[in-house]
Amino acid sequence: MDYVRSFIPFVAICCFLSLVCCFCEGYDSDDVDDLLRISGFVTDEAEEDEVEEEEEEEEEEEEENRGLSPEELRVLRVDVLEDDAVPTAASSSSSSSSSACCICMEEFHKGDRCRLLPPCRHAFHLDCIDPWLALAATCPICRAFVEPGRDSIPDI
Repeated sequence: MDYVRSFIPFVAICCFLSLVCCFCEGYDSDDVDDLLRISGFVTDEAEEDEVEEEEEEEEEEEEENRGLSPEELRVLRVDVLEDDAVPTAASSSSSSSSSACCICMEEFHKGDRCRLLPPCRHAFHLDCIDPWLALAATCPICRAFVEPGRDSIPDI
């Protein structure tokens, strides 16, 4: 019985402190959560559920933002320039009128190895675009999704 009598003031103090934390300028929700957990109002199961939900959300974000694997990069088309012009398919695209790689800002030159991205026809140096595609499977200019098995760029 003495245990219950000493527990009730402890819970009251924890509730008071949580209210003070909520209304203080330096409010931090983690402090309130810690107080609630200590006071027994939040169980470890509830916290585990929150952690699992956060991990699932992070995994979904990583899946959405994941880049291409080395195998997927090998499937994408590589062109070697025969003159100092923008790769042919990119020069026919109205959205790409520059004769420079948009990542390194250097002009395209004869012998450069370039990659034309299938969905949008934007051209980049191979050494510039591959690290990007390893992190994100989208065009850095227009954010079009790059599908490794889809090589729909016609030779013009």
